[in-house]
Amino acid sequence: MAFQRACAALELAESMVGVEEQRMRLLEARLLERYAPGCQLLPVEEVMAELRMRKDEHEIAQMRRAITITETALQATMRQIEVLMTEQAVAALLKVEMLKAGGEEMSFPPVVVAGPNSASPHSTSSDRPILAGDTIVVDCGVTVGGYAADITRTFAIGGLAPEMARIYEVVRAANAAGRMAVRPGVSAEEVDWAARVVIEEAGYGEYFFHRTGHGLGLEIHEPPYIVAGNKQGLEPGMTFTVEPGIYLPGQGGVRIEDDVLVTPGGAESLTTFPREFMSL
Repeated sequence: MAFQRACAALELAESMVGVEEQRMRLLEARLLERYAPGCQLLPVEEVMAELRMRKDEHEIAQMRRAITITETALQATMRQIEVLMTEQAVAALLKVEMLKAGGEEMSFPPVVVAGPNSASPHSTSSDRPILAGDTIVVDCGVTVGGYAADITRTFAIGGLAPEMARIYEVVRAANAAGRMAVRPGVSAEEVDWAARVVIEEAGYGEYFFHRTGHGLGLEIHEPPYIVAGNKQGLEPGMTFTVEPGIYLPGQGGVRIEDDVLVTPGGAESLTTFPREFMSL
């Protein structure tokens, strides 16, 4: 069989084989035990994460294309959202638009949550109808050449209630502060704090309860993680999200997420989708 021939050709018996534990299935592990007797399987997650953190020009070009496609699809979807459409219907529409725009596949199932459902950063799209005045949080992305985009924007049909409108501007300011803090040598936790302090000073600190960002590339979540306690210094070529949010239980939430590249002289936001509030 092919697996047996491959093991023999690579002389894997009695060798050490590096594997990503979350990627290798039990089937492959059992076949290695059978056809490469004595081989040792060693976890290589840390080594792979270190290699993936700094992107080269080709990798960045793939991410730029994925982001452009995602933003094109998001714009097209926005124009079609109407009152009483369900979250799931909008998510399905977004999938179609992302494929039409040239996405190879979804980075993750697109998330569309509105009103009280948007008060959790971990909600999934439901059959709840979208109402006028609801905050509509849309989190989506496609992959190109295996590299992912990950974008979140918050909209509403019509205007927002006064407090939600204020929250939107606080989150927008926090997003800007986080992006402005990015440059080589700055630690990941400093970027987290730059965004977080804006929300805390506005009185909503307890309602921002997730990390500010995560690395992005071949994986939708990979190092560096932009979170308190991560003292890793940023380096040119690193790519990650900046996505502060405020979530009021029973009311709604706001999140604005951008994909950021560390450059030799500072940072570049690879995402260009408008951050100002947009009424649909």
